[in-house]
Amino acid sequence: QNPQQIRRFIGIIFNARHDIEQEHQDLHVHFLLDGDQELQQLITKTIRRYFNALRSDDKKIQNYENYLYVTMKNMFANYWNAQVQQQYQE
Repeated sequence: QNPQQIRRFIGIIFNARHDIEQEHQDLHVHFLLDGDQELQQLITKTIRRYFNALRSDDKKIQNYENYLYVTMKNMFANYWNAQVQQQYQE
């Protein structure tokens, strides 16, 4: 991987995060990547799963960037929903 590919990869993750924030801006959804250890671990786990899916090719992924975007977007949405659910249970 070269620096341009890595920059593109990180940009896709940030775009997924931004799009979830925009979709739910009325709820003031924001993801702070620096201070949230749980979110950082979840991102790492999701990226590992993404690369495992590429390696196994069981899913016959045609567009790797789109697959990464959708995977990360779903992860951010699921994380947000889990946080909200946890708040309501307290």
